[in-house]
Amino acid sequence: MTKSQLVSQEDQEAFSAIAERLHKIEYQIGEACAKSGRNRADITVMAVTKTVAPKYINFAVQQGIAMLGENRAQELTEKYDDYLLKQENIHFIGHRRLMQLPGMRMRDAYRLAHYDESLHRAAQAVEQGVVQRIQQRAARPAENGIRPGGAATVHPDVASMTRAQREALERRVLHGAQIEL
Repeated sequence: MTKSQLVSQEDQEAFSAIAERLHKIEYQIGEACAKSGRNRADITVMAVTKTVAPKYINFAVQQGIAMLGENRAQELTEKYDDYLLKQENIHFIGHRRLMQLPGMRMRDAYRLAHYDESLHRAAQAVEQGVVQRIQQRAARPAENGIRPGGAATVHPDVASMTRAQREALERRVLHGAQIEL
């Protein structure tokens, strides 16, 4: 009996599907690298295993996957010794404590775990928007003979400001703006 006869039809189909998916992913990465001018060697594909049996994961490793991620602590513990990869290439990517909270949904756990990243991206977007508006205002033509910023400067009286204006001023200071009154 040959080795291929020892593998069940179901496993052969699964292995074939895995190889096909990996080939498709590799092709897409190659195209993206060509478009962006990045080097393919700089990209690492992480296979997230979830509930996949080690024999399928090891097949993917044999096909070139160099990094694994598991988001379930119990499964990682159970399957860890069966993986063909070195220890440093296997990562726990789950947020066990978040998911153990009663009623915690995966989407909410993800949002909480990546809150800092989201906040940083939002701050960058706001900052870019502010810079663009400042640049657009500076490029505007003179209106009624007065260029933007060309009129007399009037120093605001903090005592006459509304609460919303003072809070807006405070937010600007917290974001690093220097205010002169």
